[in-house]
Amino acid sequence: MKGTLLTQNNNHVFVSGQTRSGKTYWTARALEQLSRPVVFFNLQEEVLPRKFVTIDQADITGPDLVESLRKGMKIDLYLPSSMARANDVMAHVTTLLMNAGFSESSPVYLAFDECHLLKDRGLEMAIQAATRGLKRGVRCLFITQRPALCNKTLYTQSAEQVLFYLAASEKEYLRNKGLDYEECKQHWETLGKYSYLYYDGFALEGRRAI
Repeated sequence: MKGTLLTQNNNHVFVSGQTRSGKTYWTARALEQLSRPVVFFNLQEEVLPRKFVTIDQADITGPDLVESLRKGMKIDLYLPSSMARANDVMAHVTTLLMNAGFSESSPVYLAFDECHLLKDRGLEMAIQAATRGLKRGVRCLFITQRPALCNKTLYTQSAEQVLFYLAASEKEYLRNKGLDYEECKQHWETLGKYSYLYYDGFALEGRRAI
């Protein structure tokens, strides 16, 4: 694997792809490379790289969380099995970090796995992070297998798109981003399994599996 996977520009990133396409693995490896603190909202209990410290949300307080992140920790945050409670936790943590004093030059990264499942207060605060977070030092990665079901703000506010293989049912999402599904599909098939496309709003670049 050559170079860093994330640009570290002051942008949000939207990562999409069907189940087992490689999107969550890519995101975890990309965040592992950074010398920045991370909170990975782990809805599916994915196994993350060794640099992540797994913490159950019930075992850490707000001040402890902020202090750990100020020390550069990468936190694999396990959430309640109830989606309603999980959304409450994500909302609370996002609110906390939006007001914790991180900055554009010293940011914290938040990874929202399965972001199409965000709702109520969880979705409200994810939208706040997407629209107001960059100036507050909060950079988001929104990860999903169903971009068509996501709130549009999450991907319209993401300047960078990482596209793993998507089903034809996601054509409308790609069209909204100015991309042609058949062109994307040709790239994925040519580059092979776990390949992906990087799109910054201007150029579409095919990349092989990491």
